[in-house]
Amino acid sequence: MNWALPLTLIALTFASTLFVGAGMVLGQAPSSLAELGAGWVFSFPLMAILLAHEFGHFFAGRYHRVDVSPPYFIPVPFFLLGTLGAVIQIRERIRSRNALLDIGAAGPLAGMAVALPVIAFGLATSPVKPLPEGPYVLEGRSLLYLGLLYALQGPITDG
Repeated sequence: MNWALPLTLIALTFASTLFVGAGMVLGQAPSSLAELGAGWVFSFPLMAILLAHEFGHFFAGRYHRVDVSPPYFIPVPFFLLGTLGAVIQIRERIRSRNALLDIGAAGPLAGMAVALPVIAFGLATSPVKPLPEGPYVLEGRSLLYLGLLYALQGPITDG
């Protein structure tokens, strides 16, 4: 198995998410390596979730002796997240329903195992203050998210 291309794409995706994250922190595109480093608060959690998700699929495939490729990450430095995620190629037919279920479910479960602590840390350390005037981005509001938000920040008044 050749890992040169997948590792190169992972490194480029790290750089791409660092670039996008630094732009979010600074309010403009970074112009130096020092400014690029400001994007770590966005890049590291995102890449940890993506890596866990993709390697969940990969290791489950290897466990079931299915010929799977390493994950190929897709860096996009000018896009909202800095990446379009990743793909894994399954090079042979999956021989059982159990293997198919394990391989399919391993990615989301592994990603969620990393995402929940990341979300909990973010909610616990985020300031609660009135919404700004003008346009802003409001994160998604699933029941799990709202439950964590309430548990970590208590009731939050409108606005």
